[in-house]
Amino acid sequence: MKKGEVIFSPHFKFEDGGTSDKFLVALNEATQTTPHLLVLVTSKQRGKSLHPGCHSKEGYYVMPPNTDWFPQLSWIMFNRIYEYNCGLELKEYFEGNLKTKYRLKEANINAIINCIKQSYDITPAQLSLLK
Repeated sequence: MKKGEVIFSPHFKFEDGGTSDKFLVALNEATQTTPHLLVLVTSKQRGKSLHPGCHSKEGYYVMPPNTDWFPQLSWIMFNRIYEYNCGLELKEYFEGNLKTKYRLKEANINAIINCIKQSYDITPAQLSLLK
């Protein structure tokens, strides 16, 4: 996985045991000792702003329709940042549960990263992984 890749997971596993098909965005490059940081993408507004761009205090970034790869208005959510180490990532790829769909333009992934750096949702350890 590379920074800015949009990943599709047909059976994304939530903490409560439920699964759903989800898109995720990779925020960083991983190493053998550091994980990938992934955030979920949703197309459901559920009270969130429609205004494109950074909403760091609310915990998301709004991508307008047809920006980069997303065909509809999408929210990149910061409230759960998922860490995938190399072992888990390989397991998920081999099981067909992670599929790379696209790589965001550098300006767009950098805008998302700059936004998440201002949010309350990222830990200092996770912040140190973002460049």
